[in-house]
Amino acid sequence: MKYGETLVKAIADSELTVRAKVLKQAIETSPELLREYQDILTLQKRLVAAEAKGETGSAAAIRAAYDRQLATLKGSAVVSEYLDVLAELNDIAQETAEILNQGMRSR
Repeated sequence: MKYGETLVKAIADSELTVRAKVLKQAIETSPELLREYQDILTLQKRLVAAEAKGETGSAAAIRAAYDRQLATLKGSAVVSEYLDVLAELNDIAQETAEILNQGMRSR
């Protein structure tokens, strides 16, 4: 198995990734949590689009709505843990990419 494949498998099989899958399943099987989670994803997309277009007033209003929705979601232990796990996985992905990039630049 190549190094890249080994790395991908290690991440996919990690306890953190497995936990994320379990939490995601819990969210998807709860209609209320799923709706609230989908709502925040929609707000997130709208916020990114407004910021990309330079619509600062619109972006500020969307950001406020996003922050309120996020606070509501973080009141759920399942969603709060899921978001924390996703943030940790994202950090790992960014650190891994940086290490790989540094290795490629040093060649």
